[in-house]
Amino acid sequence: MEREQLMTELRKKEDSKVYAELGYRDNSVIPLLIEIMETEKTAVKYQAEKAVRKISEERPAMLLPYGDRLIGLLDSENNFIKWGMLLTLPGLLEAGGRDIWGKMRAKYLLSFRSQQVAEFGNAVSCVGKILKVCPEEETTIIPLLLNIDGHTFLHHGVPSLECRNVAKGHILECFLEQFPDSAYREEMAAFAERNLENDRKQVCARARRLMKLAQPGTGRCTR
Repeated sequence: MEREQLMTELRKKEDSKVYAELGYRDNSVIPLLIEIMETEKTAVKYQAEKAVRKISEERPAMLLPYGDRLIGLLDSENNFIKWGMLLTLPGLLEAGGRDIWGKMRAKYLLSFRSQQVAEFGNAVSCVGKILKVCPEEETTIIPLLLNIDGHTFLHHGVPSLECRNVAKGHILECFLEQFPDSAYREEMAAFAERNLENDRKQVCARARRLMKLAQPGTGRCTR
């Protein structure tokens, strides 16, 4: 497929599954999707990003030959492309394992220190995929999340407590997933307890769910 032909298809704004299927049928499509993300100035690049993300969910091995280019997009000046890669790249770990993580690790971990809650949230949502392949990273990632009260998030350039509370919601969702097998169960339970009266209802609800998992008698808070 030629680039202009693919661009015409992307402008139709079909479901990302449609464009992923194009990639499955035609091996010229995937590198074109990546090229569009790298170079295109129009909104078409967002359709390309969604298609690549869908491929990472369904057939991640097809993206492995382009891993270095996708990792390079973590430096994109376009935040939506960069943040999309935070969701796409962990999908490659299942197919490419530690080699892929080793290449992306330094750049990816920076997102856990981001002052943009959207970037931080995307990274947190993929912790499970990372730890499934690289469980040793728990000792790096989970302490960063537990210490969120020392983290500054900005909204329109101004420090925002509300954004921090949004981040806590992302963290608690992650903790709910990781709690049963985590070495940080006691710390996670304490974090949940501190957020039972959070200003955001979603945060309170997730904190209560985690506290139920950590109730005495479940055996889940013992090391």
